[in-house]
Amino acid sequence: MTHPCEFSVQYFRFYMRILKLRIFLLGCLLQLSFSLSAQLSQNKRYEKIQSHNAKPFTIISLKDQGLALVRDKEEYHEGKKLWEILLLDSILNEKWTIELPIENRCQLIGYEYARDAVFILFRAGETESDFLHLVSVNLINHEISKFDIKHQFNLRLTHFSVTGNHAIFGGYVIREPAIVLYEMKTNQVKVVPGFFLSDTELLDVRVNVNNTFNAVLIERGKKEKKKLIVKTFDESGILILEDEIDIDQEKTIIAAQTSTLKRDEMMVLGTYGDNNLKQATGIFSVAIDPFTKQVVRYFDVAVFDHFLDYMPSKRSNKIKIKSQHDREAGKSPDFKLYLHPIRIEESNSGYILISEVYQPSSSQTPYPYWNNNYNQNGYYPYGFNSPTNRYYNAPYTTNTTQNGDYKIEETIITLFDAEGKLVWDHSLNIPDIHIPALEQVGDFIFLENRAVIAYKKENAIQSTFRFIHDHETLSDTLKLTMKNTTDVLRNEEGDDGGIRHWYNSAFYAWGYQSIRDKTKEEGQNRYVFYITKIKVD
Repeated sequence: MTHPCEFSVQYFRFYMRILKLRIFLLGCLLQLSFSLSAQLSQNKRYEKIQSHNAKPFTIISLKDQGLALVRDKEEYHEGKKLWEILLLDSILNEKWTIELPIENRCQLIGYEYARDAVFILFRAGETESDFLHLVSVNLINHEISKFDIKHQFNLRLTHFSVTGNHAIFGGYVIREPAIVLYEMKTNQVKVVPGFFLSDTELLDVRVNVNNTFNAVLIERGKKEKKKLIVKTFDESGILILEDEIDIDQEKTIIAAQTSTLKRDEMMVLGTYGDNNLKQATGIFSVAIDPFTKQVVRYFDVAVFDHFLDYMPSKRSNKIKIKSQHDREAGKSPDFKLYLHPIRIEESNSGYILISEVYQPSSSQTPYPYWNNNYNQNGYYPYGFNSPTNRYYNAPYTTNTTQNGDYKIEETIITLFDAEGKLVWDHSLNIPDIHIPALEQVGDFIFLENRAVIAYKKENAIQSTFRFIHDHETLSDTLKLTMKNTTDVLRNEEGDDGGIRHWYNSAFYAWGYQSIRDKTKEEGQNRYVFYITKIKVD
């Protein structure tokens, strides 16, 4: 006869097995549901017919307000060149278009989206002494304002943005960093004090969400104690905060950028090397707090789980083992690579840095951060296939030629917490992508429970998903479809196109295609510029 206690124990064990089975099945169902929803879908497509020799469009993201398209029409009116600005809404319908007459010598060098307006920056010539011409187009009432910004010195421009009623220009006067403010209401030019420092490099100028802006500088001299300097100003250039951070003397900061105060803390993330301004040893992080001594955290690339995924596993394992031995011996790992940091995205989980690994052609001696670009996203318009307003011209390095060849190896995203500690990383291998100038190729979207990285190659979007809850990954390929069912793709321009995060869970992808309509006679083809909206499901 079974003792009641033994029956209870057996029942309890049976119950626990059933419970574990239910939990396991529930986990499988959840994973299946995530997997089924982890894909990209083409939402809308916009086309603009144009000639093969027409100037390309520059795309400016207006977040959920749509996209602005800007191009030189190569037409003239009363001696001035006509520029076209075309506005699309968030579902890629044309809302309105205008033509801007601009002086013939003006060249588009930058743009920004702020205060319900698009700001387009021209330089009236090709030299650093030529004045700047700023055009503001109000997206609500379509009012156009024009500003001639005349400075009395040669300004090598590296940064441009807008906050409040001021345009902010960062760059160099001779060999010394400078920030110049232009107040649009009064047409006044002001040089921000506290710059013009010898042996100092301007790494970043970035607008915060509260209309302040940050500047990051690094000492490049032979001082024993080098410092990373972070300054925050109000929109009129009054200093609010300054923080000087000691840098490990065995390390060299290559590139750095700040977060934008969407979170309460300010984080600086970037790349570092070992007295090498071309190749990076890894990524550094530091939380800004001028009232305490900050800890600069250095992460060599072999520390990350997926940084070396673009390599054969045998080689990456060898590098990781060697780097571990170097760390245990108190040495900095000697493996380095070309690494291009792009932007910081802030979320409830922390700070996400997107970077790309690349390889220049052997004939080049590049400085990898010639434009150190944020990307065409939100309020930071610097990006792919367009005139950039962050072309990098540091006075201490050899500038990158735009007539070279760069092989993009991989896009990486890395998440850091509020203290700058590494949480996780994720990557997407990018095979066989070559570009003539160092520009962003892949992009990502973070949705709290999963992250997706994607890039465009010809007429397809390659992507990889990472599920944050269990670290699982899933790859997906989305073949872009035509606007009409009778359309057949004849040719896709490989060099002119890309993908960018647009807003929320949407990307936009663009390119140029030659298309044939099967219902029409042979030879009646059309050449189009297109934009496709892509959703993360």
